[in-house]
Amino acid sequence: MKKWIAGLLLVLLAIGGCALAAGDVWLPDPGPALGVAAELYMTKTENNGVTYDYYTYDLEGDVDAMGHFIVAYTEALRNIGFTPKKLSLDNAMWYESYAKGGSTAEMGVFVSTDAQSIANGGTGGWRVVLAVPLEMTFRAGSGAPGLVGGNTRCIGCGGNGVCSGCGGLGTADYGSGREECVLCDGSGDCNLCDGAGSY
Repeated sequence: MKKWIAGLLLVLLAIGGCALAAGDVWLPDPGPALGVAAELYMTKTENNGVTYDYYTYDLEGDVDAMGHFIVAYTEALRNIGFTPKKLSLDNAMWYESYAKGGSTAEMGVFVSTDAQSIANGGTGGWRVVLAVPLEMTFRAGSGAPGLVGGNTRCIGCGGNGVCSGCGGLGTADYGSGREECVLCDGSGDCNLCDGAGSY
């Protein structure tokens, strides 16, 4: 009888552990939006007592591309319940935190090479550093659901590029027979993203 109770307690503890793991906050990987893979740089416990995994992403681009990435990633996280907050850090072009469920991750964007070229509108090297607290769930390669190829999924068509007014036909029935769709002007493409499915 005692063995049976002990076995039942072990099963209940295992189920409880799974339930806790299932309740973890998931942080999407920005790597798919950046077009580069995450590299685990280090694991470190900071002065606040929180242990973080630090991931780095190295890439080439211009200011516009990095600005587009920051906006798209931040909005994708906001759409799944994160609260972003702009922070300040020396030498960072952008530094922001993302809080959800009592956990907070941080991301910094730094110029790594060719700063003069970037300042003049050209391309250069960038390093993105993501600090993920161990209590968050993070899987490299598992990107944000609201992003398509580094762009924000279009809210007008849900990402399929098809006009919501005519279903891609180019014509719609407004009560007196089929006429040219007023949303897409007959193209059948979503008028918000011009058929791309993202912006």
